[in-house]
Amino acid sequence: MNDVMSHLLTLLLGAVIGGLSKFCQDVYTRHTDTRAIAAALEAEISLSLEGIRGCDYIGMCDRVIAYLSVPGHTAAPDDFFDVALPETPCPIFDAHLSQVGLLGEATAPVVKTCQLYEGVCLDLRYLRDRHGHLPLNVKQLVGYHEAVKARFEEILKIGEVAISQLQRQKLWWWQLKRKHI
Repeated sequence: MNDVMSHLLTLLLGAVIGGLSKFCQDVYTRHTDTRAIAAALEAEISLSLEGIRGCDYIGMCDRVIAYLSVPGHTAAPDDFFDVALPETPCPIFDAHLSQVGLLGEATAPVVKTCQLYEGVCLDLRYLRDRHGHLPLNVKQLVGYHEAVKARFEEILKIGEVAISQLQRQKLWWWQLKRKHI
C-alpha cells in the first residue's frame, strides 16, 4: 500500500511539475512573441512619424490651404495635396492585428495611430480620384486639407504615446519579475 501511495504521489508531483513547466514555457513564448511584435510595430510607427515630419506633410497642407484661400482663387484639377501613398500603409499592424491585444496599455494608442494613418492615406487617395471625377470647390478643398492636417497632427501626438508604451512593453518581463520577487 505504501508503494502504491508513493508511486501515485510521484505521478502527481510529476504532473504538477510538468504542468508548471509548460505554463512557464507558454508565458515565456507569449512574452517573446509580444516583444517581437512590439518592436516591429514601434519601427513601423516610427517610420510613419518620420515620414510625416521629414516630408513636412503638415506644412504642405498649410501651403495648399494658403494657396486655395487666396481671394478669387478658382479650384483647378491639381489643387490638392498629392503624395505617393503605399497601398498598405501599416503592413506590420495588419499582419499582427489578431495579436495586438497582447500589447497591454500600448494597444489603444497603437491601434489609433495605425488606423488614423491608414485612414489619412485612404482619404488622400480618394481625394485624388474624387477631385478628378467630380471636382471639389475651393471651400470643400480647404475643409478637406484642414481635416487631413488635423489627422496628421493627431497621428504625431498619439504615435509618440504608442512608441513610448511599446518601448515599455519590451521591458514587461523584467517588470513582472520584479513585482513578484
